[in-house]
Amino acid sequence: MENIQWIDNTENSIRGIVIYDSSDLDERQEFIWHKSEKEVPTEKVNFLIDKLIAEKLLIGDKLIKPTTEIEFTEFNSSTKEKLFAELFDVGINMVDNGKETDLFFIHN
Repeated sequence: MENIQWIDNTENSIRGIVIYDSSDLDERQEFIWHKSEKEVPTEKVNFLIDKLIAEKLLIGDKLIKPTTEIEFTEFNSSTKEKLFAELFDVGINMVDNGKETDLFFIHN
């Protein structure tokens, strides 16, 4: 993923486009996340996402190695497992030709 282009952010949803390769128009995926307050990731999960991106541990929606091999000094093992479980529960709808189709989620 190179970038995210934000389209809309309302109380009930976030819409945008994930850009995987800015030189190729076919390497983009529009998405919409219908959120409720209980589904919004915690600050710790957002921190985990930032760490995964910064350390280049994600390729698209896939971790490049198992969670058991990923270590962060900021989290103990138990906290890390809980945060990954919370992250894996987040699902975001893909939008193709104006219709919600598949589901985007982070996985091993």
